[in-house]
Amino acid sequence: MQHLFAIATLWLALAVVAAVIANRLHIAIALVEICVGVVVAAVATHFGWFDGLGSNQQWLQFLASTGAVMLTFLAGAELDPRSSAPS
Repeated sequence: MQHLFAIATLWLALAVVAAVIANRLHIAIALVEICVGVVVAAVATHFGWFDGLGSNQQWLQFLASTGAVMLTFLAGAELDPRSSAPS
């Protein structure tokens, strides 16, 4: 059970780090979350820690699939409506 909480804590911490970075750089949170995930996966693969990310666990795969759909909608919600309005 501790392993489950450790994996959840790791991913939540990465989400907080992504939110802080996005806030500081004033860019879309969805974009930064994707970039942080790619960087962490690359580093974990390089050092052989990929199994420690829990990518083979069903609950995490479900959350990732749901999150991919939600990120699509969040990215669309962050568009500026004034930029697409006809002049």
